[in-house]
Amino acid sequence: MALGRNRVRVEIQEDDNYFLVAWRVFGGDDFTYVKSSFRQQFPRSSGAEWLPDSKAWVLPIWQRATLRAWCARLFESDAVTWRDYDASHEQRQQSYQRQDAPRTPQTSPLSDAYGTLFLVPDAPLWAAEAVYRAAQKLAHPDAGGEHAAAVALNQAIDVIRTCASRSGAA
Repeated sequence: MALGRNRVRVEIQEDDNYFLVAWRVFGGDDFTYVKSSFRQQFPRSSGAEWLPDSKAWVLPIWQRATLRAWCARLFESDAVTWRDYDASHEQRQQSYQRQDAPRTPQTSPLSDAYGTLFLVPDAPLWAAEAVYRAAQKLAHPDAGGEHAAAVALNQAIDVIRTCASRSGAA
């Protein structure tokens, strides 16, 4: 059942690192259908995060192919608007960050690598390897993902592996 513009409007804003996904539905049953479908397709473990102030979901950029497939399955093309990030939204970008996340003025390459994989910096190597393999299945261009996302995942796991081998944790 594809929903058209008269029943739902979806806006997806794209930045280098994430998508901001918001929808407005013109019927209670359709709202329940869209919300449950989204939550099933993008559980919190996939990197999805609800932003109550923006009334929108944030998804990591490596979910692009899955997001496009979800939109194509649920909505008619005229119901979905894709927008590129633009500098006028700089203030909104700050609200995309988790309010409860600790802020650090500078991050290390290792911390950034763990962040790319949505892991805490003290996660064991086996966990990073498992998340990397699962994310790469979605992000790899041969699976319909984006080249840039696959490269970012490769760089992240390389940094983690290098640090683990230097510390003898491998």
